[in-house]
Amino acid sequence: MTENEIISVIIPIYNVERYLDKCIRSVVEQTYKNLEIILVDDGSPDQCGTICDKWAEKDKRIRVIHKTNGGLSDARNAGLDAATGAYIGFVDSDDYIHPQMYQRLYEELAEYSADLAICGFDRVDVYSNQVIRNENMPSEGLIGKKEALLNICRKVTYMVVWNKLYRRELFDNLRFKYGKISEDIFIMYELIHRCVHILSVPENYYYYVQTPNSIMRSDKTVAHLDAVEAYYNMLLFCKSNNYPDLLQEISSKMTDSYIEIREKIQIITPSEKTRIREIKKMVHYGILYYGQNVRMAQTLYVASPALYRILRNIKMKLSVYLR
Repeated sequence: MTENEIISVIIPIYNVERYLDKCIRSVVEQTYKNLEIILVDDGSPDQCGTICDKWAEKDKRIRVIHKTNGGLSDARNAGLDAATGAYIGFVDSDDYIHPQMYQRLYEELAEYSADLAICGFDRVDVYSNQVIRNENMPSEGLIGKKEALLNICRKVTYMVVWNKLYRRELFDNLRFKYGKISEDIFIMYELIHRCVHILSVPENYYYYVQTPNSIMRSDKTVAHLDAVEAYYNMLLFCKSNNYPDLLQEISSKMTDSYIEIREKIQIITPSEKTRIREIKKMVHYGILYYGQNVRMAQTLYVASPALYRILRNIKMKLSVYLR
């Protein structure tokens, strides 16, 4: 590993003209200079495409891809297909990064000959611009593959793709799943499985900007149940690849995710009922075979949300009455 190696930074872009300059500037001003910055304009209806082209005129390291809208996964995949660097990084276009992020992650990869390096992140309130310190930082040093897989169920730091630096070969014949929400979870367990060495640094170098239009902060729809499917796929993957110690934890996370999302869905169209039945079958499978950590109340909710709510209301009324 030498400092002449290129890091390809992929930035998928859609309808974020308010935040885009700050995002791109934070990458351009990295202390590690040997970057290939790939801006993927995913058919953005605002001025993002023009902003990208102006940045490309100012910095020869920037390449712009203009494409029809295909969603976040499709945009990232277009960036991966175009990338030529030995290492890959992702930055979401409404976020920004610390000037030393890629320098530090690269140096740590070099020292430990690792395949993947992870840093922490802070949240940023878009209205006040206040940085909210995230105390849930990764530990320092090498971590085991099983621990990293387990943390996909426990820590956002491990679920997401954007606070990391990857050896390019990890993405050989592997791409983001098209048209899915929670696309990060669908791919992260496979990326971690391919690693020999995983390295984490305790500093928070990524700034996650919480915008009102963020997919994960918007009202929940049936599409958000994709997260449950992602954990179901992870369950089957870990079963097939000899991670038996993780199956109970994944099943519990899958059940928790289903209940959390299902409770927040306000509108269900007739055509979406089929999708909900598909997701419920996945959750039932996890509970049936690996549900030792799933509480009885959770199992009841999955089987019959209406009955669960009736019994919960009765319990609440009794608790008030018996005080």
